[in-house]
Amino acid sequence: MTLAASQNLLSNGMTLERWAALMVTAFPHDDIPQLLSEEDWRSWGAQLVQELSFEKAGCPSPLGFETRDLWVNACEMSLANNSNL
Repeated sequence: MTLAASQNLLSNGMTLERWAALMVTAFPHDDIPQLLSEEDWRSWGAQLVQELSFEKAGCPSPLGFETRDLWVNACEMSLANNSNL
């Protein structure tokens, strides 16, 4: 699955836990933190966006988003629009 094809996965029924696992597979050279609880999505996301691939893509901090779905969508858009990954 390409990152462009993965857009809006959470809105299509994918759990955040599964999306996090997909990011580990898609970015094996990054040290992606383990998502321990979906309730802690903001702190997990804040760590995720500090990883090199996500930082280079311009993934936004989750702290400015009301829901995890909106944040994941913004991350997916950043990743899909960055051809340097």
